[in-house]
Amino acid sequence: MTAISSIVNQVFNRYDVNGDNHINLKPGGGFEGTRLEREFQSGFDYDTITLTRYSHEKLFRAADANNDGLVSRTELADAVKLFDTNGDGQLKNSGPFWNRKGELRNFERGFPERAEILDQRIIPRPRPIHPVPPHHPLPPRPYGEAAGLSLGVRIA
Repeated sequence: MTAISSIVNQVFNRYDVNGDNHINLKPGGGFEGTRLEREFQSGFDYDTITLTRYSHEKLFRAADANNDGLVSRTELADAVKLFDTNGDGQLKNSGPFWNRKGELRNFERGFPERAEILDQRIIPRPRPIHPVPPHHPLPPRPYGEAAGLSLGVRIA
């Protein structure tokens, strides 16, 4: 169960970059129809940095009822309300997670947020170099000295 107002707030928090309570769809400077997100994933052998572009363009085009290139909170809420069949101000689902049915599912299918990976970098982590453990607990010595014998001749 998700309130329509929280869906609108979530979309505006993600896309309204300049905070003017409008999502600008006009091409050129100030376009807010897409957003970029950088994600860092740490791994054992390598790290991954991914740059993804997200877009709710289909929702924004449907919400811009007056075709002025700006989507207001009211316009967006009106577009989301079309999926609220019982008029309670919330989009609900029913059924198990693998077979959801309901208003929220219909909204997510009708206006999905599209994602496009723009760049992905894999950064390998160097393996630590461990010293080879000695096979004998004492440091190596010439043959005779190891057994406690002295041959009387030393080679320098």
